Amino acid sequence: MFSKATANFVRQIDPEGSLIHVSRVNDSQKLVPMALVVKRNRLWFWQRPKYQPTDFTLSDLLLGDKTLRLCETEFLTYKGTFGDKLSGKLKTKAGSVSVALEGQGTTKLQSCFGKLKKEELDVKKLLRDSRSR
Repeated sequence: MFSKATANFVRQIDPEGSLIHVSRVNDSQKLVPMALVVKRNRLWFWQRPKYQPTDFTLSDLLLGDKTLRLCETEFLTYKGTFGDKLSGKLKTKAGSVSVALEGQGTTKLQSCFGKLKKEELDVKKLLRDSRSR
């Protein structure tokens, strides 16, 4: 259920498909802002590539010992409600006996990630600082 909720959320905020959703809550500990990942292609063409995190960050490669400041802003509030209603009736008569069955059912799935915050860095400043490297 967590995997489907994060996949729907990522599809809504990134229709181009450049973001990858987290399938398990335990995997979210591996995600670090500005971390570099290495794409490892699998042996067979039908297998999806694997992304492995590294110990390096973007600031290690571009700026050396300088640290980059992240600016945290509120991104969006995500709430989703999905539901469905089903109903059915069955009537039958055999001789003097008649039987009627009726059933109804509803389902409702509500997911809320709360307020999401986005961490950004100033790309212009990053390009200026890394020009001499």
